[in-house]
Amino acid sequence: VVEMTVDAESAPDLDTVARRTGRTRDEVIAAHTGAEYTVAMYGFAPGYAYLFGTPDAIALARKPVPGPLVAAGSVIIAGRQCLITPVAMSTGWYAIGRTAMPVLTGDPDRPYRFDVGDTVAFRCAPAAGSTPAAGSRPAP
Repeated sequence: VVEMTVDAESAPDLDTVARRTGRTRDEVIAAHTGAEYTVAMYGFAPGYAYLFGTPDAIALARKPVPGPLVAAGSVIIAGRQCLITPVAMSTGWYAIGRTAMPVLTGDPDRPYRFDVGDTVAFRCAPAAGSTPAAGSRPAP
């Protein structure tokens, strides 16, 4: 399970996804954290694991123009795919959260956190002094 934060800094596109899908922020978070994702492949950049399984309810086409840099660890979605950015990068995907879990392990024998075929789930990590977002997958 990947813990992610969804504050304004960590999730700069969350309001846009909510507005464009006709949902609230909490409904977008619940849809994302209620889904299970499958690691379909690696590509584009080292550690860039394409996770398939973004629910139709929050699936949006890529932005027509890439936005500003998103931080390493950003949880981004486009179409039915989700990624965790291994490095800071500009992207046309929607940043809906951020995780402190590195995708690159630093271990030369196992450089990536996930293997193709793995199942990945997300849950909200509460900000200091707060509670998890409504609808978020509970802690294991």
